[in-house]
Amino acid sequence: MNLMYPQIITGADLLRGIVKLDELAPLLQKRGAASAAIVNSKLYGVRSFSKMATKYGIRPVIGLSVMLNADDTEVLLYVYARNQTGFSNLMKMSSAISTREDETLPLTWLQAYREGCFIICAMTDASWANARNVEVLQQIAEGRSDSSAFIGISRPAGSAHAEEEHLIRLSEESGLPIAACHETRFLHPEDFQAYEVATAIRKGYKLNDPQKPPNRYRQAYLPEREEFMNWFSDRPEWLKTTEAMMNACNVSIQKEDFLLPAFPMKDGQTSDSLLKEHCRLGMQQRFHVLPAAYEERLQYELSIISQMGFTDYFLIVEDYVRYAKSERILVGPGRGSSAGSLVAYALGITEVDPIVYGLLFERFLNPERVTMPDIDIDFADHRRTEVVNYVADTYGKQYAAQIITFGTLSTKAVARNVARVLDFTPEEVRFMSNELNSSRSFKENIIQSKKLRDWIDVDPRRAVWQMAAERLEDLPRNASTHAAGVVLAAKPLVHYVPLQIGTEEVFLTQWAMKDVEEAGLLKMDFLGRAKR
Repeated sequence: MNLMYPQIITGADLLRGIVKLDELAPLLQKRGAASAAIVNSKLYGVRSFSKMATKYGIRPVIGLSVMLNADDTEVLLYVYARNQTGFSNLMKMSSAISTREDETLPLTWLQAYREGCFIICAMTDASWANARNVEVLQQIAEGRSDSSAFIGISRPAGSAHAEEEHLIRLSEESGLPIAACHETRFLHPEDFQAYEVATAIRKGYKLNDPQKPPNRYRQAYLPEREEFMNWFSDRPEWLKTTEAMMNACNVSIQKEDFLLPAFPMKDGQTSDSLLKEHCRLGMQQRFHVLPAAYEERLQYELSIISQMGFTDYFLIVEDYVRYAKSERILVGPGRGSSAGSLVAYALGITEVDPIVYGLLFERFLNPERVTMPDIDIDFADHRRTEVVNYVADTYGKQYAAQIITFGTLSTKAVARNVARVLDFTPEEVRFMSNELNSSRSFKENIIQSKKLRDWIDVDPRRAVWQMAAERLEDLPRNASTHAAGVVLAAKPLVHYVPLQIGTEEVFLTQWAMKDVEEAGLLKMDFLGRAKR
């Protein structure tokens, strides 16, 4: 039987797990794992997980942890993308959960989005009591004859739950087969203490607080092959069910071609003719008689823009720049390679004449190097949101979103956060803050500072501080809105990227800038510029 890991929560899930991909993938390869599944609470990190696993010869399985709400009974589900349709539905499912206040998924919504997915009803410690209801399981299985739903039973460290026999009877009554489960939140047993610290950071309590909730994930490490198989030695069929399910998952997450939206036009118009007309009118405002060199350059640029399929992009950018100017929102004169475009100058997107300054269009767009055009626009910082809202209102709130960014536990941030949950004194915090150099990693700081090492050696708590900070450094701590990035699509964005609640009624992508670009989406930079 092949080794598989069916539930891994990675460090991308904002400290719900502390698994780092650059450590996970080599370990999976070393152990001879055939497949591994990511099941974060949102689709954070799935593209990176897929790429890293594939690089190391591991079959990546894309999943999602979902809290199902069925008639006020909550049951933890692991939902896996069986194929591309399933992956598309997983994005819709994650978006639906992440745009609801309670972040649960109603049963009717699960039924609507489950095509192309496998579902494991996870009978973990969190859901033993509620999951006794056979009616809930039957509702989940209702109308399905494709063996796509299972009951999941875990045996952390080989320990069977007292209710396991009851669940076996539930399986027989509901018709759902049993799949072996094990949730991984850290790699090695000795990492549990670092995971405890991460949980305290995430939930905002101190480890010495007598009122803190018990941490039930002591056994949530990545077991060795023999260990995992031994846990279910009396039930090899459960392991085979899990293996067969994971083998049936085949999702390819590739770099996509550009997915450009269309600029809204009147009947009979084409985007090429409209762009030419707007350029002609713009040049009339700048010149009484257009010099031949400008006419030649303009026609050349228009032909390249049309050839590369970016005509609508220019019309869209012109539209929101024109809106900003009409609302007396300060707009910058242009920056970067887009200042080399005479078309951008003609449309009023930039105020830099590229011919006067000898700027090359090819540095901005080159048919021999097909990349998405990148026009960065500066807007008055305090009114940038108005332009973002205009784009969302004009093209539809389902079609536009701001881009997420993640704040990570950098050297001093991880040191302070770990110190807080370990209840360090103000003097201790001051000392370590003064000694740490933020230009180095936490580990490098310890190696290079004898003063820090001596300070750590005199107190066991400080040794825990060092260990936890080294394990947690660089993990994402929180999500926020990227200062500039906005995406726009031809279809509702949930077809291409999972979404979540943002600010000012504009959605936020669940994927950061690089992943959004790899999904083929049009990214626009709305830069906020403060007055000086």
